[in-house]
Amino acid sequence: MHQRKQFDSVRERCKAAKIRYGFLHPARFRMTVRLLVYTSPPMTVILDFMATSIFYIKCLAMPFHKAYSHIDYFLLDSKLISLTDKIVYHPIVISDHAPLSMMLKVGEQALKKRRWQFDAMLLKYTEFRMYLDKHISYFISENNIGNVNDSVLWEALKAVIRGHMISYVANKKSKDNFRLEKINQNLIYLENAYKMNPSDAALEGISKLKFEYNSILSKCVGSLLQKAQQKYFELGAKPHSLLARQLRLAQASRAIHRIKDKTGKLITSPEEINKCFAKFYQELYQSKCAANQETINEFLTNCRLSKLDAEAVQALDVEITLDEIKTAVMQFPNYKPSGPDGFKIEFYKSYLPRIASLLLRMLKHSKEISILPNSLYQANIAVLLKKDRDPLNMSSYRPISLLQMETKIFTKVMSNRLCNHIHKLIHPDQSGFVPGRHIYANLCLLFKIMYNKQKEDCVVIALDAGKAFDHIEWQFMLSTLNRFGFGSSFINWITIIYCQPQASIITNGEISQPFNLQRGVRQGCSCSPHLFNLCDKVLACLIGANPNYKPIQLYGKDHHLSLFAAA
Repeated sequence: MHQRKQFDSVRERCKAAKIRYGFLHPARFRMTVRLLVYTSPPMTVILDFMATSIFYIKCLAMPFHKAYSHIDYFLLDSKLISLTDKIVYHPIVISDHAPLSMMLKVGEQALKKRRWQFDAMLLKYTEFRMYLDKHISYFISENNIGNVNDSVLWEALKAVIRGHMISYVANKKSKDNFRLEKINQNLIYLENAYKMNPSDAALEGISKLKFEYNSILSKCVGSLLQKAQQKYFELGAKPHSLLARQLRLAQASRAIHRIKDKTGKLITSPEEINKCFAKFYQELYQSKCAANQETINEFLTNCRLSKLDAEAVQALDVEITLDEIKTAVMQFPNYKPSGPDGFKIEFYKSYLPRIASLLLRMLKHSKEISILPNSLYQANIAVLLKKDRDPLNMSSYRPISLLQMETKIFTKVMSNRLCNHIHKLIHPDQSGFVPGRHIYANLCLLFKIMYNKQKEDCVVIALDAGKAFDHIEWQFMLSTLNRFGFGSSFINWITIIYCQPQASIITNGEISQPFNLQRGVRQGCSCSPHLFNLCDKVLACLIGANPNYKPIQLYGKDHHLSLFAAA
């Protein structure tokens, strides 16, 4: 009993984390994990536990035991790995089992900063839409009177609406929980009455209460369905448990339990892992450009680059319109992660008639003062392990940047304009991110060279630039745009976008302190692929102009390069 109380205390202090302990037959356990043929209730529980981010904690501290046929195990939730201090097998004295002990540094755990995200499932309910519409209308009528600038007005609108959303959800949850408890009490009374005196009226009352209970529960699991990326489910006895288990499995696959820092030291603490990643990306996005503007201009002068015609320059430089804003918003897919402020594209789509004009006014004001509101420069970077890469190496992870939705909308407008003219500047050799071009053109060219040049001396070299998007220097990028003949308005917009961007790293639910970015085109920005292609065009021109580099001739054409930009 004392032992059970100790484990209950650990579980309470470690919140939702899980610990299982006991003995398993090693041969049977390995067979079960591999073939899934042993289905007794105890083993089913173990398998379910193992499927949701569980680690055999002893293997992290010492080699597998090979001398005995039975052994005791600790199965530990991955959330607790960083708290593991010591795992020891003690001498066999009383029974035929060696006592196994594990020490956890349970201490007071710092509360993680919670990220608010808009629950798009709420938009399916008329009551919520009317509630939010009323507060948006009231805010605009009370504050849109010209006493503050449009950037402040936009930021204030988001803050106020976020507060009303949080209040609505909290109030609704409280009412739903109260109603569910009331239904449970009424069901007990009606079922007892039905047992004593069966009647159609009592049975109908029970059915109505069960239907209401399931209806409330169905609404409650809506956000879990969205997070689990599941469109349909069958409401069983415990739908919350099913969906929560799916979410734990997805979270476990993205969890980072151990990494090596720059010195090769193994890091297991979630806080230290987050700091290591933040330092890694802060150094990655630090400018390494030593050339001054005069040197860059002289370098670009030697490149034969195409120039935009006057009509294209004028089309790119015109003022942003309300129709462009609305078109850009509707082009984004639903159910995508939000930026640091938590607002998702579904909110913008639902209230577009109300807020589109305010968003446009904010952008126009930002252009006048040559800077966006501070929140629009912020971004969160999540990291995902690349396939077949070393999970201990920080460079093995792919950064996924989550920008603010207004930034994505604005850059989508600029990208839509640029898509109409980018083909005039980018040679057909480049098939990536150019409308109407596809990678199969590169492959067809390669196959034709391979089959038609077998009797000639020629070489085809494949090169892949590591983290190419992250190494674009902004000073060089802006100079390149000027060299291509882009207008002052378009270049000013790009300059504003890259004025003072910041990012925070998210790992294992930890969010780092924001740090400044100094180079690299922003992932998640619709303009980034086009900006990279334009910078890459400079390199392609220099290679093609090199007299020591002879192209491959095929069907009367010279082929220097075959390019495909990929994010």
